[in-house]
Amino acid sequence: MTNKTTKIIAILFIIGCAIGYGVSARFGGNDSAHNSVKTTPMPISTQGEIVCLPHLDTNGPVTMECAYGLRDSDGFYYELKDENSSFQNSANVPMNTPVFVEGVLQLKKSDIYNSIGTITVSQITTQSTSPHSEDSGTAEIRIAETKAVGPVLITLHSVVQDNRCPVDVVCIEAGAITAHVTLKMGPNSETFNMPSDEVPHTFWGYKVSITDISPDALSKKTINPKDYKVAFRVEKI
Repeated sequence: MTNKTTKIIAILFIIGCAIGYGVSARFGGNDSAHNSVKTTPMPISTQGEIVCLPHLDTNGPVTMECAYGLRDSDGFYYELKDENSSFQNSANVPMNTPVFVEGVLQLKKSDIYNSIGTITVSQITTQSTSPHSEDSGTAEIRIAETKAVGPVLITLHSVVQDNRCPVDVVCIEAGAITAHVTLKMGPNSETFNMPSDEVPHTFWGYKVSITDISPDALSKKTINPKDYKVAFRVEKI
């Protein structure tokens, strides 16, 4: 299910709750029964920023605890719960950090915080660009590393071929590398070999290209795979 569809469901859920509350108030319904209404948990992949969730009631004294949450790029708030009992998926992510979050969403409004539901987190990936500028981005990625570049998660598995002209040799052509990568956005993913000298690869409404490779190639030195850093550019079509 796409992030957009999830948000639509969330909005419909909140509207339904509001209507239900109005009927309950008019005919003497039980508020506690209304607040216990839940929907079926659903997969979610969304991006946003790690924040302390705002309190609903700010008229009186407000406690200073920080409820760990996510504000997405559309302004919705979610409580975050780590599926790992040792908090390995989220413990090292500081406040106000742009992230891409994957997990399972349970839609249910909080009685204390401005939150439309709880995401049980399976993975949090720190983004190199702001979630409010998601149409494009550039990031440098190492072997076996995953980064969010704009709205696309890119994993660089390996450099399967390096035919670049060494900087200490005169060549007719500059040459190129071929990188083995995985692109992922929400439920959509693709793993393939990506040459650096071809036209940008099209992926679900975005163009993905390789813009830079380091270190430079040398005629008498073999590059250690762990030293490769490949810069990827993502742009909305």
